[in-house]
Amino acid sequence: METGVAKYEPRTAVSVRREMAMQTEVMEALNPMERSVFLAATAKNFDEFDEKELASEIAKALKFIMKDVGYRETNDNDKMYLAVRLTEVMKRHYADLSMRDFRIAFEMAITGALDEFLPRNSNGQADRGHYQNFSAEYVCKILNAYKQKRLAVLDKAYKVNPTKDDSEQQRNYKQTIAQQILDAFGYYKAKKQLPELSPIRKMLFYNELVEAGLAKEIELTDEDCESMIQRTMDYYKGQGQYGEAVRIYKQGKDAPEVKSRAEDFAKLKAITDCFDEMIAKGKVMSEYIRL
Repeated sequence: METGVAKYEPRTAVSVRREMAMQTEVMEALNPMERSVFLAATAKNFDEFDEKELASEIAKALKFIMKDVGYRETNDNDKMYLAVRLTEVMKRHYADLSMRDFRIAFEMAITGALDEFLPRNSNGQADRGHYQNFSAEYVCKILNAYKQKRLAVLDKAYKVNPTKDDSEQQRNYKQTIAQQILDAFGYYKAKKQLPELSPIRKMLFYNELVEAGLAKEIELTDEDCESMIQRTMDYYKGQGQYGEAVRIYKQGKDAPEVKSRAEDFAKLKAITDCFDEMIAKGKVMSEYIRL
C-alpha cells in the first residue's frame, strides 16, 4: 500500500547481489577479473560503515595504493586529512561501493583495465596519472571510471541470473526492484523529485517500467547525442579538465561519454515522465508493479 511519504532504501540491491554470488550460473559466466568486481559489489558498502571506521579503513588502504601508483608519500597529517576528506566524499557520492571496490579500482587503473572509461589527455591517451597530487579529485577520477566498468559487470551478471518462473532467487530479485520502485514513487509524490538513483538503478527501474507497459522504449537519435555534447563539455570545464572538453568538441557525438550520458538522461526522463503521468491520472503504482 502506498503512503504519502515512503521510507526509501536505495541500496538494498546489495542483498540481491549477495544471493546471486551463491549461484554457479552467475559466477561461471564471469571471467576472473569480472568475478572480483562482482564479489566486491557484495561486500560491506560505504553506506554501512560509520565515519570513524571508514576513515580508518581508507587510511590503511591508501598506504598501499600510494605505493602501487608510484606516489611519494606525504606526512601523516596530510594522509589523515585525505582519509577524512575521502570518507565524506565516499559516504556522499559513492555510498554503494565497498572497500574492496576501492582497492580493486586502483589495481585496475594500474593495469589499464579502466582505460576505456578514463578521461583522455592531450595525446588522446587514457589519463591515469596523479601527477604527484594524490587528492580527492584524483581518487574520484579513478572511481568514476571504475563505476562504469562495474556497471557493465553487474549488467552481465544480472542478465545470466536465473529467470525461471519457479526460481525463488528470481522472485526475490523482482520483488526487491518492485519495492524500490514503489518506494521511489512514494518519495516522488511527496518531494516532487526523484531520490538519488545510481546508473544501475536507473537501468533496472526503467526496464521494469517498460516491461509493465508504463514507459516507452527509448530510441536515441543523433539529435539526442548532439544535445548532450555541450553538457558533457560543460561538465569537464567545471572539473577544470579543459583538454577533455576540447576532445569532446572534436569527437562530438562519437565520444563514448556523450552516448552513455544521453542514454542515462533518456532513462531518467522516461522514469520521471512515467511517474508524472501516473500522478496526473491518479493511477496507483502498486496495481502495475506488484510485489
